[in-house]
Amino acid sequence: MKNYFFSISKILLYVAPFCLIIVSSSTLFPFIVGKYVFFRITIGLSLIFFALGVGFGSYSGYSGGKKLLEKLKSPLVIAVSIFVFIFLLAGFLGINPSFSFWSNFERGEGGVQLFFFYIFFLLLTFLFTNEKDWRLLLKIFMVVAVLVILYGVAAGLKYVGMQFDERGSIIGPKDASGKLIESGWLTTFDGYMGGPLSFNLNRFAGSLGNPAYLAPLLLFIIFYAFYLLFTSNSRKTKYFILPLVVFYLFFFWWSQTRGAFLGLIAGVFFFVVYLILSLKGKWRTWSSGALIFLALIGGLLFYFNDSNFVKKIPGSRLFSISLKEDTAQTRLWTWGAAIKGWRDRPVFGWGAENFPAVFDKYFDTRHFNPDASRSETWFDRAHSVFFDYLAETGILGFLSYLSVFIVFYLGFFKYKKHLVSSKEGHQAAKETSKNKFLNSDFNITATNAIFFSLPLAYLAQGAFIFDVTPIYINLFLFLALANFIFREQKLQNEKDVKKTVLDPLIKKALAGFVSVLVIVFVYYGAYLPFKKSQLLIGTMGNIQNGVTVDGFEKIFSSVLDFYSPVGQDESVKQLGSATLGILSGQQNLPREIAEELLKFNMKYFDPIVKSGHGGNFSQNFMTVGQFYLTIGERFNDQNYLNKAIEYYKEGLVYSPRRPQFLYGLMQTYQDKGDFQAAEKIGEEILTYWPNDTKVKQNIEAMKNNK
Repeated sequence: MKNYFFSISKILLYVAPFCLIIVSSSTLFPFIVGKYVFFRITIGLSLIFFALGVGFGSYSGYSGGKKLLEKLKSPLVIAVSIFVFIFLLAGFLGINPSFSFWSNFERGEGGVQLFFFYIFFLLLTFLFTNEKDWRLLLKIFMVVAVLVILYGVAAGLKYVGMQFDERGSIIGPKDASGKLIESGWLTTFDGYMGGPLSFNLNRFAGSLGNPAYLAPLLLFIIFYAFYLLFTSNSRKTKYFILPLVVFYLFFFWWSQTRGAFLGLIAGVFFFVVYLILSLKGKWRTWSSGALIFLALIGGLLFYFNDSNFVKKIPGSRLFSISLKEDTAQTRLWTWGAAIKGWRDRPVFGWGAENFPAVFDKYFDTRHFNPDASRSETWFDRAHSVFFDYLAETGILGFLSYLSVFIVFYLGFFKYKKHLVSSKEGHQAAKETSKNKFLNSDFNITATNAIFFSLPLAYLAQGAFIFDVTPIYINLFLFLALANFIFREQKLQNEKDVKKTVLDPLIKKALAGFVSVLVIVFVYYGAYLPFKKSQLLIGTMGNIQNGVTVDGFEKIFSSVLDFYSPVGQDESVKQLGSATLGILSGQQNLPREIAEELLKFNMKYFDPIVKSGHGGNFSQNFMTVGQFYLTIGERFNDQNYLNKAIEYYKEGLVYSPRRPQFLYGLMQTYQDKGDFQAAEKIGEEILTYWPNDTKVKQNIEAMKNNK
């Protein structure tokens, strides 16, 4: 008898990938918040229906002639479970357990998100019991990838006909009065968020908002496409899939993401090498020729990346890969901080999401260039899955992460050995691969090559980017698919499994308990964060329209007093930014209003500052220090200047070499007239940034004024 609860649960798993096309313009971080909220709700509902299926459906402990829980004995399932457990444990043992679990608006990761990905993995393992299920899911992912891309295309259409300067700012066309003339497409696609459709002005990001997220997604999708191609029973499949692969590759190229490009190169390299080592005759010759050709073309493009010919190729940024390049240098400096942070907490690390504390403590002064108009000095990720997991989850988390792939390859080679050594198994594999795309033997080998090369491609790109929702969802999907292929056939052949039937009352009680627990998790981890983020974006919109001080406080109180385990720090940060805009921008601001705004801010900043931790925690000292410095300068009040010094010094406790605190201290001491202290700070600044001519001139001027 069909279990309809299980059927609904499976349908929801098919719906989950559509989280990637969600762009919630009504929330802060519109490319992030809507996605994880949709995913958590969908997976939560899927788990509830699965639990109801176990407790109230026509389920007696079996699925397809085997115990459902027998699937949990798979080595790959065990490895993934251990990694997730250590990840969560490291968070609870870290410097800020709450933040490690709930994360923030900007990332939407942390323990709670990984927990939902783990549930996604388990439900796929339990419910997807045949190849038809998996093929449909992979096709859905391919469709989702198309929609992700089409969103970005639609967003770019509104700029059609517009003129841009070198920085990407719109400069025309204009009417006779000098007013910009809006594009005709603007009214249709005005609500879509994204940049213009130009290789020179914009790296394509689709509905993900970041090209560094789009490229890894498409990396997985391209491999899925070839898997479907090599395992399809229809020769006509190639007429559908091959054009799609070209489509994906075009936008992969347009994303101009060098880390993912290296991942693709690694994936193709190991795919072809696998073919060379596994095939014989003409297929080995052709594979060897393809590898030599690709290596020659790629080598020439990288070698001559500075030539005019290569630079004229759209997306030629991909060939400019060098350790001396700015982004490579910043990664190396950040990785150095990660290693130092790991040495402080080697076993379980600092806890998920707490890399900002590591970066603050071991801030590399080379991140800041006093002569540059802008320097990137705030990092909340190490920009490498290896260094992120090492610093945040310690050696145990790092090794458990690597063990997932070790177990995967042990399972892969065991499966391959069984398939090749068994004539019956080899013949069965041929019969299940009726595709006439090339021939049966090649298709079987190419399918194995896909599974062999995809994890290596993921790990290669992961050396330069951190895991996020578009990557996590594909990683857990791939691992569940691999587990199905390595394990499912064995389970289906196990007919002598002892039947263990739980008491119906116990099953129903467990189903009810799981359902309630999921509802609580979804409420706190999805609804409340989404609602708070909506309130915050509405508040920011109202502030821009201009309000009185009373109105300002009332509007911000509505979001700051709204409870959510996610987003308070970011909401307070937005309050601080808005307040600094008022204090700095309104020259005739009365003192009583400035002080009232400061008092209102400190009501919310004080609890965060006193807590001693949080996302980008040291930024709070910078913001509060700026409050007191601005008011102290405006009204020539020594007390406020002293408070600014107090906060800047406290910030230096957490980040001893951070320029925002050092330069802020020097300016504040100068405003106080304490030139000796200002000179001392200036000399310290020059030990970190010796070429700062402005500081040198400032010190010289103070010496002359003595």
